[in-house]
Amino acid sequence: MKIPVLWWKRLRIALDSTSPPPEPRLNLWAFSGQRNNPERDACVATLSRLPGGFLNVTEGFGQGIAYPEYVRLLTDTAIVPSPSGLFTPDCFRTWEALEAGCLPVVNAQSPRDDRHYPGGYYSWLMDEEVPFPQVDSWEELPGLVEHYAENPLGLLVARNRAGAWWALKKRELQRIGDRIFDVTGQRPPDASGLRSKVTVLMPTSPIPSNPSLDVIEKAIDAVRSYPDLSQCEVIVMVDGVRNEQADRRPAYEEFKRRLIWKCHHEWHGVLPLAFDTHMHQAGMAREALKLVETDFVFYVEHDTWPCGEIDFEGIVQALARYAAPKLVRLHHIDRIHPEHEYLMIGDGPEVYGLGEGDDIRLWPTQQWSQRPHLASTDYYRWIIDEHFGTTARTMIEDVMHAVVVNQLRHHKTPWEKFGVCVYIPEGEDIRRSNTADGRGEDPKYPMHYAYDGHRPVGAPGGAVSHPGEKPR
Repeated sequence: MKIPVLWWKRLRIALDSTSPPPEPRLNLWAFSGQRNNPERDACVATLSRLPGGFLNVTEGFGQGIAYPEYVRLLTDTAIVPSPSGLFTPDCFRTWEALEAGCLPVVNAQSPRDDRHYPGGYYSWLMDEEVPFPQVDSWEELPGLVEHYAENPLGLLVARNRAGAWWALKKRELQRIGDRIFDVTGQRPPDASGLRSKVTVLMPTSPIPSNPSLDVIEKAIDAVRSYPDLSQCEVIVMVDGVRNEQADRRPAYEEFKRRLIWKCHHEWHGVLPLAFDTHMHQAGMAREALKLVETDFVFYVEHDTWPCGEIDFEGIVQALARYAAPKLVRLHHIDRIHPEHEYLMIGDGPEVYGLGEGDDIRLWPTQQWSQRPHLASTDYYRWIIDEHFGTTARTMIEDVMHAVVVNQLRHHKTPWEKFGVCVYIPEGEDIRRSNTADGRGEDPKYPMHYAYDGHRPVGAPGGAVSHPGEKPR
C-alpha cells in the first residue's frame, strides 16, 4: 500500500465528538469544493443537473462553508463525489468521506498521467480492489446515484462495506510509522497490561435486539474494564446474514453502521472485520487469526463477558510456561454443575506455579465450551485449520466439543493434546463469565460441516445438522 494524502486531523477530532448521525441521511449526495481542473468542471457540470443533493462551488481551497458546517454536511450525506486533485485522483475529500461514514465516488484515472490504471487509480494506490466506485467519466454518476436512490438498503450496505474496509486500512497505516498516528486517529500501541500479548476476538451476528448496540457494548465495556485488557485490541468479527435471517438485514445493517462509527470515533483499538456472506464462527475466526499479532487470544462472544476478579496475567503466564494447559475457560455458574462432573478430569483443580510464590488453579476437563476463554494464537490456528474445512459454516463448539470428548474418552487420547481446562479462582463462587443471551428465542439454525481432508476423529458427520441439534 502506498501512502494516500489522508485528511486533516481537524476533521477526525470533530467527528470523534459526534454521535452516530441518524439515518436516512438528509442529502443523497453533496459536493462543496473548488473547480480547478477539467475533472472538477465535469463533475460539477453533472451535479448541477442532478436532483437530491447539495452543491456548493467555492472560490478556492478552504474558502467554502465554515468548517463546522462542512463536518455537518458530511454527516448529513450518503454519497460524496470526490473528483480528482490537480495531479492525481487522490485528495482529502475521499478519506474525509470514509471517515464520516459516506460512500465516496472517485476518478478512476489520473488527469495528468499518461499511465493507464486498469483497476482504477485508487486500487493501484491501495494495492487491492477498493470498495467504492471509481468512474472513468462523471457521466456515470447519475446512473449510480439513481441506482442507490431506488435501493437505500443497498446504499447502506455499500457504505458499511467501505467503512469497515477503511478501519482495516487505518490499522495498516498505523503500523507504517509514528507520523501516521495523529492523522489516522489510531492511537500508538500502549505497552501497559497485556496489550502486547493478548488480542480479543469477538463474533457478532444478527440477533433480535439489532440495531441496538446494547448487547455488544456491554461485552466490550466489560472486557475493557479490566486494567490488564484495557489496551488490548478487540477484533469484532461481523458475520454476514444467513438466508434464514434475511428479514433481519435492514436492522443488522443499521447495527453495523453504528458499530463501525464507534470503531472509528469512540472505541479506539476496536477493529470491525465485516463479512459480506455468512461465515459463522469457524469461518470468521480463520480470517481474524490472520490479523492477530499477539501470542494469545481471548475469545469472547458478543453476548458474553468476563465478570468478577480474574488473574488474566496469571492465566497467560500459565499458558506460556506449561505445555498444557492450552485453553483456559471462564466458568458461567458458581460451581461445576453435577451433570457435568463426569466431564472433569481428576478430583479437583491442579495448581500451576508461576514463580515467586504465585500460582493459579485450573481444572482439566473434556468439555469444550465457547464461553470466554484464553488460548495461544498458534493453538487456535491449529484448532481451526485441523478441525474445520475452508467451506465449513458452523459454531466452533459444535465441532470441538464432540472432537475432544470422543478422542479423550473413547480413543484414550491424552488430555494434553487439547489441554482444555476451567479457571478455578479461590472461594466458593467460581463464576467468572456472564451472558445477555442475545439469541433469545431464536432457533439454532443448521450448521454446515466440512473438512478439507479426512474428517477429524469424533467430528460431526454429514454435511448439515438439524436445527437445535447439539453434538453432545
